[in-house]
Amino acid sequence: MTRSSMALALALTTLSVACSSSSSGGGSQPPPATYGISGTVSGLVSAGVTVSLTGAATASTTTDASGNYSFTGLANGAYTVTPSLAGYTFTPANAAVTVSGASVTGKNFTSTGAYAISGTVSGAVAAGVTVSLSGAATGSTTTDAAGAYSFTGLANGAYTVTPSLGGYTFAPVNAAVTVSGADVTGTNFTSIGAYAISGTVSGLVSAGVTVTLSGAGGATRVTDASGNYSFTGLVNGTYYVTPSLAGYAFSPASATVVVAGASVTGKNFTSTG
Repeated sequence: MTRSSMALALALTTLSVACSSSSSGGGSQPPPATYGISGTVSGLVSAGVTVSLTGAATASTTTDASGNYSFTGLANGAYTVTPSLAGYTFTPANAAVTVSGASVTGKNFTSTGAYAISGTVSGAVAAGVTVSLSGAATGSTTTDAAGAYSFTGLANGAYTVTPSLGGYTFAPVNAAVTVSGADVTGTNFTSIGAYAISGTVSGLVSAGVTVTLSGAGGATRVTDASGNYSFTGLVNGTYYVTPSLAGYAFSPASATVVVAGASVTGKNFTSTG
C-alpha cells in the first residue's frame, strides 16, 4: 500500500469513529411523556365554573359552555381537582386523581345552589301542609309535625312560596322571596279553616242576639241590625250553634251543623218572648 493510500484509509477510519461517537452520545433525548385530566360540570350551573388543580402540579381553568374542562401536559403523580363558583356547591366537593402512564377522563361534578328558604306554618293546622316553590327554581315539600319546611340547594334569584291544604286558607296566600348571597329564614304562614256557618235570627227580636259556636271550634258572635251572624275560618267537623238573649226563647234552641268541604248557610232561628 502506498503512503497516500495509507493516509486516506486513516482519515476514513477517524471520520467513522467520530460519526459513531456523535450518534451514540451527543444527540438530544426525547421529551418525557405527559398526560391530561378532564371532565364536566353539570347540574344547576355548568358554564363558567372555576376548576383548580393542585398536587404534583397547580393550574386553574374555567368550564366551557357545555361544562367541559381539561388540564394537559401533566406528569405522573397525585392531583386534586376542585370546582368552585360563588353561590353554588358541588358534589363531590373535590376529586383525588392519580395520573400513572395515561390520561384520566370523566372526573365529573354536579352543581347545586348554596342557599335555602325556610319557615313554618302555624294556626288551625301545621303538619302535613304542602308548600310549593316557584320562580328561579321549582319544588314541593310538606311541613313536618312542628309545621316546619325548607327548600335547599337554591341559587340566587326570585322565588314564590305557596302553602296549600284542602279545607284551609293561609295568610299570607303566598310569599315572594329573593335569595341574594344568603339563606332566607322566617318565611312563615298562618292557616285558618276555609269554611263558614251563617244564618239569621228573626221574630220578636233579631239584633243584638248572642250566638255561640261550640264543638269542632268555639266562638261567639252578636247578630247585626238585620239579625245576621256568621262564623268564618272553620274546618270540617261537627258544630253546635246556640242563640241566647235574656228574656227571650229561640226556636230551635240550638242547631247541629256538620261542615264537610263547604260552607253552611241558612242556619236560622226565631225568637219569642
